[in-house]
Amino acid sequence: MKKYAIVIDTSPTEQIIDNDNQVFCLGILFGLRSPESFDLVGNQFPDEEKRITLRKYAGSSPQYKAALKEHLANIREADHVLASASIVNQRFIKRMGLPVWEKAHGKLPEPFDFNKKGKHRYRLGGYKKQDATVVEPYTVLRDDLCIIGWLASELGLLHSAICKISDEIVKLDVLIDRLPNDQGPEGVNKAELLKWTIGKLTESTIHIAGIPDTPDHYQRDLLADNIAGLCRDLMEKDPLAGRMEIEGLLRMTKFNLPIT
Repeated sequence: MKKYAIVIDTSPTEQIIDNDNQVFCLGILFGLRSPESFDLVGNQFPDEEKRITLRKYAGSSPQYKAALKEHLANIREADHVLASASIVNQRFIKRMGLPVWEKAHGKLPEPFDFNKKGKHRYRLGGYKKQDATVVEPYTVLRDDLCIIGWLASELGLLHSAICKISDEIVKLDVLIDRLPNDQGPEGVNKAELLKWTIGKLTESTIHIAGIPDTPDHYQRDLLADNIAGLCRDLMEKDPLAGRMEIEGLLRMTKFNLPIT
């Protein structure tokens, strides 16, 4: 069975807020030739004349953003790596994230309690991992389960697309910079929840290969960050023009922006 690898990042990474029109962008980078070929971007791009040293998108200059767009145009023509994005709004995440979670794990129990903002919080844990260690009970917000369900759905759709392109079932390793809404020591539990959810939905053909200890360290991680940040920037400035520009820069795009 062939194996492919992707790295993903989201913008923003904050918690779900009161504005359901808030745009969330998932930046995705595929390695096409081998699981490691997604490293050949930025200052590692095969053509030395088309290299760029990538850095965090937030706070970058207009000159850097222009150079980034040119680099994405070069990547669009490359055959070793593929840049992609999924653009949704918060309404979409809240609508479909929880059903995906419940499809994997069954109906949620009654809320354990509420946080200071009155949002539902659930008590999870107490189950054995594959290595027989027990995950101690902990609490997680309903909003976080929506995010995890959304990411699991996105990864499932990406896997299906790669299988269709390859004309066979493939394994997919996923590197994720960090989970949206990670806060404090319970962030590792959210990573475990995503792994657990993906495993239940895909019979282990998708593997969460790792969450880097040092965020945005490699050029591949920074490019995923840049794709997500650029897409959000363009969509917030002018959704119609932004969508057209994104579709021109990336080889694969998906938009889910319901208004009600």
